[in-house]
Amino acid sequence: MDNRKCLVYYFDSKKYDYAKVQESIDETKKEYNKKLIEVNVEINKYGMYVITFYIKNKNTFFNKIRLFFRKKNKPLLQASNNKEQEQEYGKYKCGILYHPY
Repeated sequence: MDNRKCLVYYFDSKKYDYAKVQESIDETKKEYNKKLIEVNVEINKYGMYVITFYIKNKNTFFNKIRLFFRKKNKPLLQASNNKEQEQEYGKYKCGILYHPY
């Protein structure tokens, strides 16, 4: 499992108690209900709750197949820009007449 996203929330401990922080954690988990989420809650030296969400993808067999075909079908950047590579600087394009005066 790879860490795909990391969300960090900061709450002031003077304004928010742990119950409100827990409600915020539950709301965020509802947004990502199909993902695996690890939550880390700390209080830093400034008196702020630091909530870190590590959102992970589930590596199922079908996701691995989907990622394999996505990588396979995605062309390289140079291969997709063949027209720009064929042109050379200092030469004129075919079909355009050059009139300097």
